[in-house]
Amino acid sequence: MKAIWVFVLAVLTAAFAAAAESAPAKNLLPAEADAAWQDLEKSSKPPAPPADWAGKTPTPEQRKEFYKFLGEQSEVVAEKAKEFYTRFPSHAKAEEAKEREGTFRRQAQNFKGSSEPEKPVSPEEEAFANKMNEVRKRALLKQDPKKPLNGRGEVIKEMESGLRELMKEYPTRSEPWAALLQAAEWAPEKEDQLRILDDIVNSKSADKETIARAKAAIKAVGALGHPLEIAFTAADGREVDVQKLKGKVVLVDFWASWCGPCMEALPELISLYKKYQPQGLEVIGINMDKQRFAMDNVLKQNEMPWPQYFDGKGWGAKFAIEYNVSSIPAVWLVDKKGILRTMNARENLEKQIQDLLAEKT
Repeated sequence: MKAIWVFVLAVLTAAFAAAAESAPAKNLLPAEADAAWQDLEKSSKPPAPPADWAGKTPTPEQRKEFYKFLGEQSEVVAEKAKEFYTRFPSHAKAEEAKEREGTFRRQAQNFKGSSEPEKPVSPEEEAFANKMNEVRKRALLKQDPKKPLNGRGEVIKEMESGLRELMKEYPTRSEPWAALLQAAEWAPEKEDQLRILDDIVNSKSADKETIARAKAAIKAVGALGHPLEIAFTAADGREVDVQKLKGKVVLVDFWASWCGPCMEALPELISLYKKYQPQGLEVIGINMDKQRFAMDNVLKQNEMPWPQYFDGKGWGAKFAIEYNVSSIPAVWLVDKKGILRTMNARENLEKQIQDLLAEKT
């Protein structure tokens, strides 16, 4: 989404890159086919952001250097993939290796473009960007630093106030409206969500995409308190239908392998599943990767047993579009009657699960 401003959670959207430090002149992979595939799998894992990025926003120079590194390593993975299907053309993973080569070639080009020098920014644009950042900073001061999701209502209230002041100063700019859409989606009260979304739909300055998303969000908010109609054939072949899980509490997790906060939240989610699944908790994943192997790597590494929806469309995933999911991780909870109870379940997640499990049907 153009000009959209993520106001609470910073997501590193770096795609997968290799971790190899150097590449010999000839064969990059081991001689044995299965060992070679394991090496390629390992090289495809995402690298951690640089340690000196921790707790602060990287400078343009730091981002440029990191993107250059990712581009170079993406080329290494592409070469390994090509070597694999060339040396082992009859191996079961040969076709996947061909797809992986294309993926990492394109990724290398993307990172190369990201590392190009940025165009000069006009003083007017810089002033506007600074004022947007000031609104964000004031809102974030309302957070509990130890529990970022606590006090969400105060964060959203401050965010909305600051954005509306910017709208008065810049009545023709669409960016504040896009940011307000993000605020609406995180507002803890349904009434506030609908009020803000209605303003966006009727705005004369919001861009067409923001208005379209606001209309979809109104539909999604309307799903709260009603049966959640999500049914699909999972990536592993299992048939999933939320309405056939009545009697269970269902957690729906929208996630992707490239989403840092998603990966950070994963250990807790796995722990909660193991703890409460015997008591009636089920988890359904809605994956928003574009490459199947990216999702499969995470599932395998973390031994995630619950079913996953995957269509390879990324942000255009079927249920993400239908329910206007524009930021992840997004965690929903469905009660034992199949009713969608919340679309913002990350705060105090275990307590919410306990409460729904305790409800009588």
